[in-house]
Amino acid sequence: MKLSFPILCTLILYLVIISNLFAQKFELTPFAGYRFGGKMNGIEIQSQDSLATGELKIVNGINYGLIFDISLNNDLQLEFHVERQNSELILRENESQDEVKLTDLTVDYYQVGLVIQPNTGATRVFIDFTFGLTRFDAKENLESEMRYSTGLALGLKRYLNKKIGLRLQSRWTATYIQSTNQMFCENSGPCFAVPKTVFMNQVDISGGLIIVL
Repeated sequence: MKLSFPILCTLILYLVIISNLFAQKFELTPFAGYRFGGKMNGIEIQSQDSLATGELKIVNGINYGLIFDISLNNDLQLEFHVERQNSELILRENESQDEVKLTDLTVDYYQVGLVIQPNTGATRVFIDFTFGLTRFDAKENLESEMRYSTGLALGLKRYLNKKIGLRLQSRWTATYIQSTNQMFCENSGPCFAVPKTVFMNQVDISGGLIIVL
């Protein structure tokens, strides 16, 4: 079955409903923020008549999603993280330095990991390690892509009462782009090649409302 942002959000909500059958503490956090970065350097632009080099860039923009945390003990949580950014994919050729919009693009992250929050009380500092998949969903004539990714977040939780809190965080995510001869191929045009493995780095700053279940 094809992964999609709505399907995984629905799955997280299903986990929330099921969580009421268990004794553990659960947290659901809808969030929104702003994401920076997303460059892939050293890209080769392949066509029938020529070969050029350049850079693919994802335009900075708003990101949003859902986080579902399961408390394993007082200091440790298992986290499921689903996130989306609506953006554009830009090509910049090295020779001309011209920038061309290739397509509208959504970037989805599907991550699972651990949250470590060693302090107690109403205010808790945390560090978050995740791994999973990044999906690039092209909206026009380019093929969509799926790649492995990992993330690291630092943040702060502030609990206002037993049921509601606030979460602020900054997250770095690295997507593993393995060397390949075909990436973002056009249906009737050139492909983009990645001659050597690169990591596409993005950073976001976000905030959300914690709902304790």
